[in-house]
Amino acid sequence: LRKVESARNLPKAAEACLSLEDLQNQITRRSKRLLLQADDAPRLREFLDQDFSSIFEQCQTHITDPFYEFLQSKPLPKNKQTLSPSDFGFHNALRTSDGALVWLDFEYFGWDDPVKLISDFLWHPGFELNSQQQELWKRGCFDIFKQDPELQNRFDRCFPLYGLRWSLIILNSFLRGKEESEECQQQLRKAQQMLSKVREIFSISDRASDE
Repeated sequence: LRKVESARNLPKAAEACLSLEDLQNQITRRSKRLLLQADDAPRLREFLDQDFSSIFEQCQTHITDPFYEFLQSKPLPKNKQTLSPSDFGFHNALRTSDGALVWLDFEYFGWDDPVKLISDFLWHPGFELNSQQQELWKRGCFDIFKQDPELQNRFDRCFPLYGLRWSLIILNSFLRGKEESEECQQQLRKAQQMLSKVREIFSISDRASDE
């Protein structure tokens, strides 16, 4: 459908990330917004000032190479973008009586980088995929978008940043509740677990480089 002429007039997806700059700016805005709530939330401030800022800085170092300097502020060309639900996951799917799957909820639908679609599905906190399922998803998506020779490169560099972005989305409960609440404490633990996964990605990457 993205090749249909009339599709060109559709808007960007909600919080589309069509450049590295888009992704970095979204992370920075979310972090600043949460920091405004952190005066009465010492655990949240500690998480943002220490754990999060440290790994975000590491991510920034990870992506500083000529390829990404070139793409930092330049939007992804339209022929490499895709039409994305922008909230794709099992939480928006129903299985019909004949076994087929129906995807629901296109409120945030629009044009986006396939890397964001691939990454969001893998990081989404509403469900957990095992390693085999993750590889199946990635292989299938890379095959669908194989005409984009830089897709794998963009994914490898941006995937940890999407993990950081989701660690902040998880903390939205702090924008409407107090730190002492059970919901906020639970979400903070989830965000910490997500940061641990981002660190693990860097650990695997470092080991691979050494080898």
